[in-house]
Amino acid sequence: MMVSACYDGQGELRGVIQLSNKLAGSITVQDITEFYSLLPALGEILKTADDIRQLLNVSSSVHAHLLHSDKQIQQQLRSIEENMTFGLSNNIKQARALVNDLITMKKRAILSD
Repeated sequence: MMVSACYDGQGELRGVIQLSNKLAGSITVQDITEFYSLLPALGEILKTADDIRQLLNVSSSVHAHLLHSDKQIQQQLRSIEENMTFGLSNNIKQARALVNDLITMKKRAILSD
């Protein structure tokens, strides 16, 4: 059995690698040399996997915040549209009332002449 710590290129410990149960024969010097030659690459692979996991977490968080923001924006837009419709409706009613008053005043002016 062979066991060794696995470090990335910056010297940060990324895990422990264990090889056991060789199918044929015992562990040779060549096996040990190949095992140790693979450790730096395996450390970088583990570092890359950790980096990807962190990026996925950040991406997921950003996505959730964007969805929340989008919902808030949509709600605000609906509220603005409702207020604009209500305000426009009131303005139309007021304009209609003013026009009716103007017509009534014109009729009175014409009939009084």
